[in-house]
Amino acid sequence: MPGKQKKEMQMKKSLIIMMLVYFTFAGVLFAGEGISFNNGKLTSKSATSTKKISKTPEFSQDRGSKKILFEQTAIEPDEVDWWSIGVSDMGYQEIGDGLIHADNFSVAEGIITNVKVIGLNLFNGDDWSEADEDPMNFIVNFYEDNNGTAGELVSHQEINGISRVANGNDYLGFIAYEWDIPLETPVNMQSGWIAVAGNNNDTEGWFMWANSAEGDNVEYINYNDSDGWQLSEDEGRPTDRAFTLTGDFVNTDELIISEVKSNGDASYIEFYNNTDKDLDLESVKVKYFNNGSSEASETNLSGNLETGEYYVITRNQNAFTIAYPGKTVNAIFSAMLLDGGKDALALVCNNQVIDRFNAEGAEAETWDNGDHFVRTDILSSGESLANDWAKTNENSTPGETNQADSGSESNWEPDTNVDFGSNGTDQPAVVLNMNNGNLPGATTVEIKRGKDVPNAGEETFVKRYAKINSENQPSDASLRIYYKDSELNGLDENKLIIVGYWDGSWHEFNNVNRNADENWVETTGINHFSNWALREGKDGNLPVQLSSFAAIQTSDNCAEIEWVTQTENDMRGYYVYRGYSENITESNKLNPEIIPAHNSPTAVKYSYKDETVNPGETYWFWLESAGNDGVVKTFGPLIFTLENQEDVNPADIPDVSYLNNSYPNPFNISKERNGEVSIRFGVKENDEADLTVYNLKGQLVKEFKSYKPGNHTVNWNLKTENGKNAESGIYFYRLKTKTTDITHKMLIIK
Repeated sequence: MPGKQKKEMQMKKSLIIMMLVYFTFAGVLFAGEGISFNNGKLTSKSATSTKKISKTPEFSQDRGSKKILFEQTAIEPDEVDWWSIGVSDMGYQEIGDGLIHADNFSVAEGIITNVKVIGLNLFNGDDWSEADEDPMNFIVNFYEDNNGTAGELVSHQEINGISRVANGNDYLGFIAYEWDIPLETPVNMQSGWIAVAGNNNDTEGWFMWANSAEGDNVEYINYNDSDGWQLSEDEGRPTDRAFTLTGDFVNTDELIISEVKSNGDASYIEFYNNTDKDLDLESVKVKYFNNGSSEASETNLSGNLETGEYYVITRNQNAFTIAYPGKTVNAIFSAMLLDGGKDALALVCNNQVIDRFNAEGAEAETWDNGDHFVRTDILSSGESLANDWAKTNENSTPGETNQADSGSESNWEPDTNVDFGSNGTDQPAVVLNMNNGNLPGATTVEIKRGKDVPNAGEETFVKRYAKINSENQPSDASLRIYYKDSELNGLDENKLIIVGYWDGSWHEFNNVNRNADENWVETTGINHFSNWALREGKDGNLPVQLSSFAAIQTSDNCAEIEWVTQTENDMRGYYVYRGYSENITESNKLNPEIIPAHNSPTAVKYSYKDETVNPGETYWFWLESAGNDGVVKTFGPLIFTLENQEDVNPADIPDVSYLNNSYPNPFNISKERNGEVSIRFGVKENDEADLTVYNLKGQLVKEFKSYKPGNHTVNWNLKTENGKNAESGIYFYRLKTKTTDITHKMLIIK
């Protein structure tokens, strides 16, 4: 870091800055004020005293919804007759030539989530003036302490878009502002150094950091990172910076009572961090109400609880260790009997109850000594044992995922429901059935209740999802997901559908059954296990959803337009359009009479045969769906070229019908995700052939019909007749003519 003289030399590069030494306008606006700008500091200099106000920094106090972990307040302009506000900005003099201040802090007990700073935002043209950098961008760095100076960097965060708030003070008529900067990544440090700098990538406005008289009169500055940190000196005036470090209090739905086990001296309660951040437990206490009493014994929690982790409190350490060998206890609460009756618990933070087990006092429900409860509705108050909890006979799992929230299965049987987890009131949380499809092998299900769905984007989901992993993928599974009313998140449960996430997007299953009384939604036809959730279908109930739309050349040189609907609701029917370019406005409607819709909740296959196409011509086809409510939706276009099958050279017609091996075989889905299986075959004179694909159970997968004499190649894109993706496994493809019946085997792997 250059010394004072070198910094003054650098500032001489700017005549404007040097003009600020005496503030030519100060005599008019601020008579009697002596001010200077030197070494990056704007300073009142009318006083000769070097007195210093000495205060103890404030920490671990409450301010609204934030907990103050450490605070050094700003010197107010009318508190003393001197003050010093330092430039701390990455755009000082030239962009990138940052002048940064760092000050130390200590005894910050908790996780730092916000940094609030106080200062000015000024611009220097011909005079000093207010800058318009609102919102402002900041750089916030935390450093370890290295023998009284800033040491190794712990956290570097660039945080943009922070609005300023006037705090009611002014310095020489310039408004003093506060900036409350939320850290993108909370910092867990009890002591160290903090540096804050403006980062708006310009030189037309600086963040100028107010000083404080409440510290140890030690700060460091760093100019352009050239010579590292240098001790800041200001002729006996306080050099500490004004800043506040705050942390979040634990709120409702964040720290959850997840399990309560009555077991004598080995009784325990378990808490769960239901957030995506670490929780500071220093302000959290547990209250125990014995057998309907309104008076409570209490104990304080301590430390931090990482996201997704558990915290266990027991009555007696030795008894717990014997009963649950290998399990970890975080705290002891010997006054907590948990022996049934009307015993109740409350989690309290900042004098607010954030969760309960049972109601307190006379309103409490009665339960038995030895009972074991797991939480099934974590967004509720926890007061109702009947609705918010499930009494279970499963093994205790202190500090681990409860069996109400997870399950596994390996020995699948066709057409058999398998339950996972618990939704309370004798309901499971998830039900799976493989029907007659592929059996997936070892499968695990985790129920994430009361949680925001990952990758939600702009959509609103029920606050619950199921994370399903399996050894192999299913081919036709059914899935039922239960939910709690508290998790609906403002959605209409009569419009809920099931959605699954894979390949970077959510896939809708609108063909669902719902039971709003029992709080479940179910669907079938699932061929991919991943994250599964509930949300409203787009536009409420979609009138129609297509899973397949294709144009196929028939044996009599026509175009067969085929489409498969997964679900239809209040539909009139369909029209087919054909054009000679991609411009749909130039196309013609082919069917004057509408093709009536089936309005089926299950898959339906439709087709329209265009007999007016010509060999060698290329066409564009569209499908238009028409609803009874007047809503029209267009699908397509399909591009189709009719090949001339009539001009087959007799020499190209085989003497016997034949079927070659498919290629590639085996077909690797992961390597050839967008590829095709080629099947070559021949049809002899006066014969006609159908090619069909079956699975190992003999079920029809795909059909290619009515091939005339000649040599043919079918390129199968691994779509089934219902437009779904064929799964890995063994398949048979069969060529059947009037005189020939040949079957070969192909293998699809992943």
